[in-house]
Amino acid sequence: MPVKSDINGFMEAVILVDKTTGWTKQATINQTISGNTEIKDNPKLPGGLIMPTSMRSDIVITDMH
Repeated sequence: MPVKSDINGFMEAVILVDKTTGWTKQATINQTISGNTEIKDNPKLPGGLIMPTSMRSDIVITDMH
């Protein structure tokens, strides 16, 4: 089935680095995306289908040694 996705979003990351070692000490990543996924009209799905898509993720990584 032909499928089309139109999704936009935003991602922000804050990364703390140890000046001595260069290793990441902590990372915080926030992401928000939204849009539509559309299944085009076809014999198995007459008229097609539009599915709203939305996702938010918050990731925190600590003690990366």
